Amino acid sequence: MVNRERSLRLDLDLGEALGRRLHPDAAIVQEDRNLVMAGAGVLDLDREDDLDAAYLAIAEHRPLPLGRYLLRRHGEPTPWTYQAVVHDLEVRPSCRAGNVRRSLTAILGDAVRRGMTSLSAEPLGVWRGRGLALDEMV
Repeated sequence: MVNRERSLRLDLDLGEALGRRLHPDAAIVQEDRNLVMAGAGVLDLDREDDLDAAYLAIAEHRPLPLGRYLLRRHGEPTPWTYQAVVHDLEVRPSCRAGNVRRSLTAILGDAVRRGMTSLSAEPLGVWRGRGLALDEMV
């Protein structure tokens, strides 16, 4: 039995062009919890649906909790994007270090399971002075 350890490179990309310089397998971006929904499918309502049907359909589309992530298929230059749910912009500060740690740990575990070898991340939790300071993130 051969034991082959895989390595995963995580680059912190401070530039505007996340992932364009190094062409990683996936990029990690930060998101507000109210912008990433955990619905199982498309919210499909039309005029014939009654109010109860609309309520039940909307109830299935809830924000993901802080510290979670959503993986989306993207395009060029990065085929995958991990949306790290680390902010709640309704509170101040909008982010806590524990949320970043939980989200990043889960993302790294998923990336290894998928056989990815490189990721590029923007500074998670740092957003326009509302979240963590850059030295807290690093």
